Amino acid sequence: MAILPEAKWTKRSESKGRCRVVLAPSPSSRELPGLIRSELVIRVAERNPHLYARDVEAVIDSIPDRIAVALADGDRVKLRGFGAFSTWTIKARTGRNPRSGACVEVAAKTSIHFS
Repeated sequence: MAILPEAKWTKRSESKGRCRVVLAPSPSSRELPGLIRSELVIRVAERNPHLYARDVEAVIDSIPDRIAVALADGDRVKLRGFGAFSTWTIKARTGRNPRSGACVEVAAKTSIHFS
């Protein structure tokens, strides 16, 4: 049984790639209403009366932390029906300072990717 059957996850370019829970919008609406964390806690607690709200809040708060730990360990995190988080390694390269035009060495780094 889905916790939020009328909600869906979406990736929006105007929110700089951040993903949000979006309530079922009307097809003609251009701006989708968002669901903030406190509203998510309330909805999950209402749909699961056997759980205390403080326990639901603890679970919802721990999800991003657990994803971050898994990514730091090099794992890929897949959430069915939502997407997958993974890490990409960006190679070291030679960049250019836009002000002075001088060559600058840019170190390799790891980036988080969502697909």
